[in-house]
Amino acid sequence: MRKLIPVLLVLLFCSTFSKAQSQNKLDVFGGYSYWRAYYGDPKPAVLNGWDAAITYYPSKHIGLTADLSGLSIGNLTSQCTESISCLLGDDVGKVTTQSYLFGPSVRFGLKNPKLKRFSGFAHQMFGVTHINANYSPALGSGEITSVNALTSVTGGGIDLRLGSHVSFRPVQIDYMMVQPQIASDSDTGESLNLAVSSFRYFTGIVFHL
Repeated sequence: MRKLIPVLLVLLFCSTFSKAQSQNKLDVFGGYSYWRAYYGDPKPAVLNGWDAAITYYPSKHIGLTADLSGLSIGNLTSQCTESISCLLGDDVGKVTTQSYLFGPSVRFGLKNPKLKRFSGFAHQMFGVTHINANYSPALGSGEITSVNALTSVTGGGIDLRLGSHVSFRPVQIDYMMVQPQIASDSDTGESLNLAVSSFRYFTGIVFHL
């Protein structure tokens, strides 16, 4: 009987480890990000960059996500209308953004047996976007101006399982609402609508831990 105890302990450990592996608690994403930002000009500003996110799942389907992203665009020009360009100045040379977001997530599998390697997720996040602009003629060459903006994101995507610990994320789409600090027109004193609302797109790799 005593000889069976070590065997039973090993089997118990393996069973527990296997169960933990089948229900990954942590998803780590890293990849490319693309954002078409409509900021008051008829032609949108196209920003490219990176995104990194960590999602912890205390339960099988419900999790909490922390997301960090960085985007940039060069040679941005715009006339100051009721838009974010009024804060950053006309003929901005380069704009960079950093977003810090946090919120709940939900993941789910697809019932179709042919799609068993695919899984989906959705999230709602809130946070802050820091916007920097350099080279504005109104400020002088080499000068930098910046604003902070309250940000909310609603979106989701699909993951394709490549192995027990790795997935490929072919698409993630978020609707991003960015609301900078309220500002007024220096000439009229009227409040400016500085909100930017548009979709951003992602693709990359997910590690399941």
